[in-house]
Amino acid sequence: MTRILNVGTGYGDTVNTFNVELKDGELVKCNLIDCFGKKEYYAINTGASISARGFTQEQEAERERLGAEEPVRNNDWVVIDGELFIAAVHGRPAADQVVFIKDDGQGPRYRGKFQNLGASHCASANK
Repeated sequence: MTRILNVGTGYGDTVNTFNVELKDGELVKCNLIDCFGKKEYYAINTGASISARGFTQEQEAERERLGAEEPVRNNDWVVIDGELFIAAVHGRPAADQVVFIKDDGQGPRYRGKFQNLGASHCASANK
């Protein structure tokens, strides 16, 4: 089954998050951003929020959902806005190294073409 991802709505979004499995097996919770609305998609680490009052119902539901869902892995196919993309996991999402490459119809053949791209310049546009 191809995974459907939605662009995050900003800080506190607990519905559109997903886990990315890094090459070392670590899972990182992420949101999807669209760089300046250009359909250039990146996964950004959502970080953790800590509250003295504990977790909200929404945060607990998110934690359970993420535990039950398969993470996005390198070369996974995903659907974003009705189009097929291939996940390219280079490293930690905090370093903007998870990009989604539009499928060219020949399947996941990621060859490092986007290795030097980063999403840092896009993060502020999606807050």
